[in-house]
Amino acid sequence: MTKTTRYGLIIAGLCTFFVVAPALVLYVQGKALNFKNRNTELTGIISVKTNPASANVTVKNEVSVKTPSAIRFLKTGDYDVIVSKTGYKTWHKTLNVIAGKVTYANPNPYPLQLLKDTQAVKLVSDVSAYASLGDKMLYATENMLVLLQPTDGSSITTKTPSIVSSLITDKHSNNVLLIGAQFTGILNTDNMQLLDFSKNTQGNSSTSLASGWIWSLSPSGILTGIQLSKPDKTFSFANDINSFLVQDGDVYYLSKNPDSTQALHHATISGAKLAQDQILATKIPRTEKSTILLDSSKAVYILLDSSLWRVNSHLELLAEKIKQATTSSGTLVYTKPGELWWYESSTNKSHLVTRATEDFSSFYVDPSLDYTFFTGNGKLIALELDDRSGQNRYELLSNPEPINNISVKNSTDIFFRLGKDLYSISVFDN
Repeated sequence: MTKTTRYGLIIAGLCTFFVVAPALVLYVQGKALNFKNRNTELTGIISVKTNPASANVTVKNEVSVKTPSAIRFLKTGDYDVIVSKTGYKTWHKTLNVIAGKVTYANPNPYPLQLLKDTQAVKLVSDVSAYASLGDKMLYATENMLVLLQPTDGSSITTKTPSIVSSLITDKHSNNVLLIGAQFTGILNTDNMQLLDFSKNTQGNSSTSLASGWIWSLSPSGILTGIQLSKPDKTFSFANDINSFLVQDGDVYYLSKNPDSTQALHHATISGAKLAQDQILATKIPRTEKSTILLDSSKAVYILLDSSLWRVNSHLELLAEKIKQATTSSGTLVYTKPGELWWYESSTNKSHLVTRATEDFSSFYVDPSLDYTFFTGNGKLIALELDDRSGQNRYELLSNPEPINNISVKNSTDIFFRLGKDLYSISVFDN
């Protein structure tokens, strides 16, 4: 190599260094050159992760990339972001980019869930009740119980003495409580063995199954329990009760005070008695209807007629004019006339999901899914919970028949009743 060549390579290397090094510094700092103003300016990033991955992302109809991706060097402002993938619903939102910050397509730390573009499938006709049992499905037809197996689609059946109108599961066992107009029983889904408890208890709206016991509230206000291992004996646990809830070995109940108020108790089950009974709140107004609710964080709520309260060291009013309230998804969800809400217990904040011209008859809200599912005007709707610059709304089904009893199984499939028929829609990937 000649001296001229060596000097040429050195000069070329120095030139490359003085060009590339500043560019790398600007890249790391998230800055872009502004040739018009002859300076550098701080930029922002849009980060998009999806489930499933490899979705197409378009920003302002210009940048097109595959997920997961980070679109860099974006000036402060609003950007139209479209995420699409064959076989899935298209997601569209306007995201605000701030210099020096990362804007995420999904506000929580999980990937953006893309809804499948699939059709509802009819599973069975003339269903009187159904329940999800992990990856299995149990449903009742006329004098028959059917357990669907997820592996091969096969089913196991057993007969019932009469029509079953309600199926109540116990998340800590494979037992299911069956309630009908003329029948109360327990089904063991491992062997499909059916035990008749009709002589021991008459199932009603208060009857529940938890911790190996059938619990019920008598018309005279006595909290009773029948242990599944001792079905011939009924135990009395407390008197003068207005309402109760049993969950994970904990018993919550409202007892009547002499002064026309009531007190909320918390106790544990010890043998055939209540132990460690303590009063969580007292001087609670006695109302015609009272319901105790517990979410997945074990925050306690009371619905008194149409007023919803949270129980802390004192009663805290959350909302009034309540039509329905439930914690079936692990999150407190409630409706007011024409409004659907969910409550975040960790931040003590209520979130308005949506409004409608009519009351919500059936709904399912789980913030971890990023969507809510509800019915209205003969339609089954999936609505995005993230309300930044609007919510993505998808019509999953439209039918003049009433759509009821929405539930979600394994965070992937929606089940519902269309009239008397049971349907399912696969909405998410695993």
